[in-house]
Amino acid sequence: MRQRGRKVIWACLSVLLFSGMLLAQGYAEVARNTGHRDGLEKGRNDAQQAQSSNLDRHDAYKDADHGYRDSFRNKNAYKQTYREAFRRGYQVGYNEGSLRRPGERGQRPGVGPRGGSPGSPGGMRGPASPAYAQTAGNTGNRDGREKGANDARQGKSYNLDRHDYYKDADHGYRDSFGNKEDYKRLYRDAFRRGYTDGYRQRR
Repeated sequence: MRQRGRKVIWACLSVLLFSGMLLAQGYAEVARNTGHRDGLEKGRNDAQQAQSSNLDRHDAYKDADHGYRDSFRNKNAYKQTYREAFRRGYQVGYNEGSLRRPGERGQRPGVGPRGGSPGSPGGMRGPASPAYAQTAGNTGNRDGREKGANDARQGKSYNLDRHDYYKDADHGYRDSFGNKEDYKRLYRDAFRRGYTDGYRQRR
C-alpha cells in the first residue's frame, strides 16, 4: 500500500511539473510573438513618420502586458520577455520603415542617391553617435552589473523592473546632453546587458 501511495504521489507531482513547464512555455511564446509584432508595427510607423527611434514613446513597451492572461501568473517574467521581443521587432521595423520613406526607397543604409559613401559628396551622412552615448552606456552597464550581482547574491529572481535605476534611466544625465529620452534608451540597453552579466556571474 505504501509503495502504491508513493507511486500515486510521484505521478501527481510529475503532472504538476509538466503542467508548469507547459504554462511557462505558453506565456513565453505569447510574449515573444506579441511583443515582436507590436514592436515591428511601432518601429515602422515611427520611421515612416520621420520620428526618432524611441522605445519609451510607446505605452505598449512601457506597460509590456499586451496579450497577458491571468492564467500565466508570472507577470514580471512575461513583461521582460515581451519588452525584449518588442525591442528587436521595433529595430527591424524602424530599419525597414526608414528605407520606405519618400526619396529613400531602394537605398542601402548609409549610402546616398548617387552611391556615395557616408560623408562623401553625393552621399548621405550616417548617423553619428551622440556625445552622451558613451556616458549612458558606461553608467548603465556599471549600474546594471552591480544590481544584477547583488540580486543573484541575495537569491532574488531576475527582475530589471525591481530597480529604480532601470526605471528612471537618468543616472549620469546632464542637461547639456539635450535629448533625455534617447539617453534613457541607451542607458536601459546598457543596464540590461550589465544586469544579465552580473546576475549570471554570481549564480
